[in-house]
Amino acid sequence: MLINGLPLINIEQKRTDKSLDETFEQFKRYYSKGEFSNNFMAFSQMMIITTEIETRYFATPKSLADFNPVFQFHWSDKHNKIINNWQKLIEKFLMIPMVHQMVGDYLVINEDLDNEANRQHMLMRPYQVYALQSIEAAAFGFDNKDRIPHGGFVWHTTGSGKTITSFKTALFLSTRAGFDKVIFLVDRRELDGRTAKIFKAYAAYEPVDVDETKSTHRLRMLLRSAKTGIIVTTTFKLNSLVTSLVEEHNTKLTDKKLYS
Repeated sequence: MLINGLPLINIEQKRTDKSLDETFEQFKRYYSKGEFSNNFMAFSQMMIITTEIETRYFATPKSLADFNPVFQFHWSDKHNKIINNWQKLIEKFLMIPMVHQMVGDYLVINEDLDNEANRQHMLMRPYQVYALQSIEAAAFGFDNKDRIPHGGFVWHTTGSGKTITSFKTALFLSTRAGFDKVIFLVDRRELDGRTAKIFKAYAAYEPVDVDETKSTHRLRMLLRSAKTGIIVTTTFKLNSLVTSLVEEHNTKLTDKKLYS
C-alpha cells in the first residue's frame, strides 16, 4: 500500500489452506534475500499477513533477527473481539484514514541512545488505539452532546503496554489539544528518571520536547517557561509546588493551560 508514493504498508496474502505462520516465514525469506534493505522497500513501516479467514499485523522489523511472532497482533473491535472477516477488516482497519493513522499516529519509534538493540518500530495494539481515540474524544468533548471537554481513567494491566499508551497520550495532548504543558505524573522517585528517559527515546522524531525534573525548583521553572511540551515528574514534587504557590499567593501559573 502506497502513501504519498512510498510503500509504507506491505501485505502478504496466502490461500486459506496456508497458515499465517507460513506467511510470516515468507516475509523472513524476503529479508534473507535483502529485499527490504538498501532499496525502495526499506520505507516499510507495517507488515500484514493475511488469508481470507485470518489476519495479523506487526511493525516492520529492522533486521531478520528482529522478527518476533510475539509482536504479531490481530485487529479487534472496541469490545476486544477479534475481527477476521476480510470485508469487515477492510471496513474497520485497512481503510483511509485508519490505515494512514496506523503508520502515523499509532506508530512509535524507539530511538534508545544507550542501547542500539532496543531501537525499533512499534505499532500500538487495538485496545491502545481505542484508548487514545477515547482520550481524544474526552479532550475535545466529542463524546458528549454538550461538547464539554473532560478527563477520565484508562484501566490497564501489567504488560499491556501502558508506557506507550501514556507517551502517545501525552504527545497528542501536547501537540494537538493546545495545552501549554502536559504533566506526566509518577508515584515513585525511581520511576521519574526512567520514564523521562523512555519518553525521550520515543520522542526523538516527534515535534515535542520531554523534560525531567530533578527538583521542585526545576518543575517550577519548566511550568513557567513559554515552551510547550511534556514534563515528567512525581506527585510529591507537584504537590510541593502547589503548596508553595498557595502559601506565596503566587498566581503566575493561573493562565497556563495545564493537563496532568
